[in-house]
Amino acid sequence: MDTVVIKAKNKSEIKFWLELAKKTGNKAKAINTEELEDTALAVLIEKGMKTPDVSRDIVMKTLRK
Repeated sequence: MDTVVIKAKNKSEIKFWLELAKKTGNKAKAINTEELEDTALAVLIEKGMKTPDVSRDIVMKTLRK
């Protein structure tokens, strides 16, 4: 599944795009910028959880840089 993100200028534009998506048989949901950032961060965290374990020393050295 692919996703399209449209940044609307106001609530009436949001309503227009949501209605258009429904009329064309697609699912649509309005989210704010904060929710979008949270979702992107969650995806990055999930991706990072699939990498090999790293020692605490390496993490601390990286954070100090």
